[in-house]
Amino acid sequence: MNKITNLYRMLYDEIPYFSSYLKSLGYDYGLLHKYKTRGWLDSPYKSVYVKPGGHISPLGIVYALQTQKNMNIHIGGISALILKGISEQVYNINELRNLHILSTKRIFVPQWVKKFAKEHNLKLNFMQNNIFKSEIGLTYFHYNKMEIMISSTERAVMEMLSMIRTRSDYFDALKYFELTGELRGEKLLGLLKNCNSVKCKRLFLYLSEKYEKDYIKKIDRNVIDLGRGTRRIINDKGKSVYIRDYDIEIPRETIF
Repeated sequence: MNKITNLYRMLYDEIPYFSSYLKSLGYDYGLLHKYKTRGWLDSPYKSVYVKPGGHISPLGIVYALQTQKNMNIHIGGISALILKGISEQVYNINELRNLHILSTKRIFVPQWVKKFAKEHNLKLNFMQNNIFKSEIGLTYFHYNKMEIMISSTERAVMEMLSMIRTRSDYFDALKYFELTGELRGEKLLGLLKNCNSVKCKRLFLYLSEKYEKDYIKKIDRNVIDLGRGTRRIINDKGKSVYIRDYDIEIPRETIF
């Protein structure tokens, strides 16, 4: 009975527990099956366990993948900004239906996670995003006994810009960019020097100047590799305007 008591002390709501992880703690498959049969554990998906009556949340899934499966993933882009309270509306964390979950490497998502997302009408966007040469600009988001790896505000803004594919993406990015307020110049310079995406760097510097961000005065463009050749922010048939200082083309409707 001590083993199940100790297990209960360890389990937290919202977090799924993988059988492989529990086995590493001394709970083999036979013991877990016995606990499930007796109603001491629930198993909503194959090889996944929760406390009886417990539920799984999107943030709990990310946390479990980070800590139990040691997956090199983090919440980034607009999703990280929302978690930091940067949004036009106030979100209840439990109401978040769309998460951008990023990694520098290809991500192999367990099938049950895809099934969970479909059942709960969620968009868990696992994406490879390797615009940075190293894992810099990451921080922790503390929630319900969890420390979840997410992007810092500075990194999240640049990830957001790198993921622009459509005019709608661009308009959304402009809104969030304005809401971010002042960022840390030293952190930004490190990210800009570390960034692989010429388009992202040029767009970031252009928007910082247009929104008259004070931190732009602390950033020396001469130490940043801005590449050669014109970059078009979105590839569609809509009209665009050329910004000579940054050698980029942006949607015409967004010029100000």
